[in-house]
Amino acid sequence: MSIRIQVSSATVKALHTKLQQAYLKDDVRLVRRMTVVIDLLVHHVPVEVLHTRWGLSISCLYHWRQDFLLRGMDSLGYHHSGGRRPKLTPRQKKRVCPTFYTWRFVGLCGSLYRP
Repeated sequence: MSIRIQVSSATVKALHTKLQQAYLKDDVRLVRRMTVVIDLLVHHVPVEVLHTRWGLSISCLYHWRQDFLLRGMDSLGYHHSGGRRPKLTPRQKKRVCPTFYTWRFVGLCGSLYRP
């Protein structure tokens, strides 16, 4: 059995608009994801072809498709996932960075010299 998913023309137009915005922002991850979703849902490219073309896992492609079908355009954004807090405050960075970049590292041992 084969099921074909068809999206409305308004959704296709919104996808192409968001793709153009991603190109303007130079957001490579979003461009890749948008292109894959458009190929899957609009052009009906098989998952195996996209797997070889983009080097993504098949489960990732199915997840992107399912995520788009459940959440729509909201599923296409990437968000900062947090991470370790910086060790230096912005004020400390302003003070340290100019002196740090005037020094150069030599070799792998980490010895420093001043130009």
